[in-house]
Amino acid sequence: MMARAGCLRTPGRGIGGGFTLVEVLTALLIFSVAIVAYLQSMGLAIRTQGDLAERQRAAILAENILEEIATTGQTEEGTESGRFEGDDAMFWWETRVEATDLEGLAEVRVAVNWQRGPHENRYELTTMMELDETDL
Repeated sequence: MMARAGCLRTPGRGIGGGFTLVEVLTALLIFSVAIVAYLQSMGLAIRTQGDLAERQRAAILAENILEEIATTGQTEEGTESGRFEGDDAMFWWETRVEATDLEGLAEVRVAVNWQRGPHENRYELTTMMELDETDL
């Protein structure tokens, strides 16, 4: 039997040369697995970006508190805490000033905390500062 010009016959396939149902289902399975993996990675990237933005904001807030302590010179021993307001209402802070063995120096710790889902997060800065002259 002669094949017509321009029409190739493939063994096992009809004249149309289409795909079998098994081939189509296999392609759909591979495509759907790839899409699910892609969407999961995008979700992870979005969550990570949110976590980093919160951590960066906590770092800025902690640095601001530390700078405020340094500029006002309020390095009396003790602890203080509070909550931020407005856009930063999800954050709360704690400061602790403790005398050290080095005369005239205090260890100053500033911690900024926030809740994300079931987990509490914390960003902490520690430095040494001169004690208030009233404490010497």
